[in-house]
Amino acid sequence: MAQRNKLVNDALKLHWIALPMTPAPRKILCVSDKEAVRHLRGRSWQGQAIRDLGIEIEVVALPEDVRASVASAQVRQVR
Repeated sequence: MAQRNKLVNDALKLHWIALPMTPAPRKILCVSDKEAVRHLRGRSWQGQAIRDLGIEIEVVALPEDVRASVASAQVRQVR
């Protein structure tokens, strides 16, 4: 649940930061875990809100060493 809220918060921040920019920039929320955004691509209200704000969601593949580094940092954050 915390991951879901973080992604929605990040999307809202992205939208807010882009508001005063002219011309309006393309807003892309990049993530490396397709499971983390599964609920945002479905019929959830959060996913619909993100689409209505014009935010695209892109899943990008990370090199294995970067993925391992991120996993290690996530373990440290839980403590």
